[in-house]
Amino acid sequence: MTLETVRIFPEWQREVINAMGRFVLYDPSTLQVFGISARMATLLTSSHPFSPSAEEELWNLLQPFRDQGLISLGSRIRRSHSICSGSSVHAVIAVAADCNHRCSYCWNGYGRFGKTGGIVMDRDVGLEVIEKIFSTYQESKLIEIEYYGGEPLIAWDTLMASVNRAEQLAESHGKKVTFSITTNGSLLSEQVVDFLTQHKFWVAVSIDGDKDTHDSNRILCGGGSSWDAAVRGAHALQQRGMRPAIRATVCSSNKSLLAVRDYLAGLGFERIIVECVDSRLFGRQSYKNPAELAQRLYEEYAEEMIHRQLSGVQPSACVVGCTVDHVLEQLWYSRARDHGCGLSQSRTVAFDVRGNPYPCRIFLNNDRWMLGHEGVKDRVSKLISICNDDCRTCEYKRICGCACVGIKGIGADRKQHCERIQSAIRCAMWILCEMSALGGEAVNRLVDAIPTH
Repeated sequence: MTLETVRIFPEWQREVINAMGRFVLYDPSTLQVFGISARMATLLTSSHPFSPSAEEELWNLLQPFRDQGLISLGSRIRRSHSICSGSSVHAVIAVAADCNHRCSYCWNGYGRFGKTGGIVMDRDVGLEVIEKIFSTYQESKLIEIEYYGGEPLIAWDTLMASVNRAEQLAESHGKKVTFSITTNGSLLSEQVVDFLTQHKFWVAVSIDGDKDTHDSNRILCGGGSSWDAAVRGAHALQQRGMRPAIRATVCSSNKSLLAVRDYLAGLGFERIIVECVDSRLFGRQSYKNPAELAQRLYEEYAEEMIHRQLSGVQPSACVVGCTVDHVLEQLWYSRARDHGCGLSQSRTVAFDVRGNPYPCRIFLNNDRWMLGHEGVKDRVSKLISICNDDCRTCEYKRICGCACVGIKGIGADRKQHCERIQSAIRCAMWILCEMSALGGEAVNRLVDAIPTH
């Protein structure tokens, strides 16, 4: 698939994108996407620049072409609210800098965590962190608490105590508190499952597909299969009426995102999130160019999705999600992002195992970014400003909202991150315009199958 962007009418901010021979007219200001013919693409790219003053004028301009069948999208894309709004704070608590796995793609030193490895958060520190969250964010009506590791269930006593305390404070302060956790599934005992169910946790279990693939990536410290325990733990959650999200990481072009999804759906899981290996691993020999890997996987995913839909295959009963899916949903409902992550709105905070606060999880254990140290707030503001400047001319800014600001702060390759997201955006545009030939209801069915978090 050839994906290239040609800028047309620079002051008008419209793009013509060639995706697998299909031309897409994209409006960055409204997130509207139109499938157009090669003839119309030629007309648009050869016309003289001009500047319509409003979206309505754009629609009127395109109407004659639509009447002639040169635009394949049958109706205007529906409008909706912006993403990332509301009075809430997302607090990440790293209760364990330790793990009982040594995953090949772990960005925390293969699960060893460097100088902080082997440490779990003390129970009293966990309680202090909860107190600090509620006292610092008094104006927030919603407190979202995410337990993070390592493997967070290693710090079970601390986790239980902090959850109970958070619920007490939420009740006394008139706030809502929610809990989430991502686990490798190996420690999901009956007691743990009961607690997570009782306190209405959103739970994600990491399972990378079939047993051989999973065990080659997700290695137990003492050896042996980690797949059996993960699947058993996820099924135990289901038996208690929960719908765990199964998170699969694909780090080889030999595996397709849809093949992994289909396999996990065959195990009886209904909520599946399949993604490519993290772009922060770009320096590792095994994952030298994750952006290139992501592009290949996303293009293959889009091509297979289109083939299935045009062949009359109904969307899977399971709920699926990858970056392409979520961009597709944004484009269909014209949901712009005012910003990418909570860091740019001071709506995130992260605590390390010693209870030290940071602006975001990506800065954990990096003393330079510890809140309270001199100049940290100024550095965060400068970082946000730099990223906004970098993204100012990007036609996709209102889709990703500058995405992860923190990546630039830790010195990782933000270009790789951007290339990966841009690949997903163009693939989503391709799917949308191909699917529009089947009518709006076909796209609705596809979009409705995308999970919301």
